[in-house]
Amino acid sequence: MHEKRYIAVFFSLDLYRFRHRLFNGEMSGEVKREIFERGHAAVLLPFDPERDEIVLVEQIRIAAYDTSETPWLLEMVAGMIEEGETVEEVARREAMEEAGLEVKRTKPVMSYLASPGGTSERLFYFSGRSGCHDRERDSWSGR
Repeated sequence: MHEKRYIAVFFSLDLYRFRHRLFNGEMSGEVKREIFERGHAAVLLPFDPERDEIVLVEQIRIAAYDTSETPWLLEMVAGMIEEGETVEEVARREAMEEAGLEVKRTKPVMSYLASPGGTSERLFYFSGRSGCHDRERDSWSGR
């Protein structure tokens, strides 16, 4: 396998050249694939059981500009995992940074590769119990 890095600013784009064994036992020809490298992320869905509510955050995403009605998207709390951080630490930190929520308990739900044909990013999903009832109501919910 051979790898060549094209970009290394915030994200990177790597070109991989490799061969692999085919189902018939023979070796493939050379395969070239670009992989978008951005690291891994923790994702949290805060839940308030007293109110039976979840919390989503609204953020602008430039990648949605040409593909959605608006670049402002409703999302779960999420953040990139930095070196030395645990996945759960990131989930709790992002809940405070993005939604102003202190998450009391977290529970791992699942992890998966977001789009393995083009990126190595793995998303680690958590549910988290929070005191959402302490937050002000937002304008779009009407409550």
